[in-house]
Amino acid sequence: MKDRIQHSIIQVEEKSFKRRTVIGKPGLLFATIACVFLIFYSVHSYYQDINTRNYEIAENDEIPPETIQSAPHTQQIKVTPVSEFNQINGYVWVNRNRNEMLLEVDGLEELINQDYQLWIIYMDNSIDHEILPTQNGMTRMLFRDIDVDEFKKLKASVEPRGGSIEQTGPDTFIVEFQ
Repeated sequence: MKDRIQHSIIQVEEKSFKRRTVIGKPGLLFATIACVFLIFYSVHSYYQDINTRNYEIAENDEIPPETIQSAPHTQQIKVTPVSEFNQINGYVWVNRNRNEMLLEVDGLEELINQDYQLWIIYMDNSIDHEILPTQNGMTRMLFRDIDVDEFKKLKASVEPRGGSIEQTGPDTFIVEFQ
């Protein structure tokens, strides 16, 4: 009798274990696939948002000689250097009717392992960022189809080569739009 009870208990435990492993394996496999897919989708969406820009940029020599500087309704704003970078001077020309901005800055020191990065800060505190291409201590960038009405300020900073997602280096200049 004792042997039969022991045998019955072992059979019940084996069935329970088999049921768990048979049901558990597909469930575990499904959960793993779902997690991998979710992680992949999240990373892809994050980098898609970072690399998507809604405006066009022309740099230095790509900028045509006739730009927004002489266009009607263009506003000129002086670049304000930060104390450590007081040799910097320049202007920003903004045309709200054409949704264009031209940035010209001179006096940028040549950097070896770093880049100048422009931070466009909007009224809602969202930020776009672009590497400032320099030639002989100067940069020129023409932005087209950019919502200049929503600008709060521009600022530039010194960042590691290739730029960064968040500002890590010191400010070099600021342009206030208020």
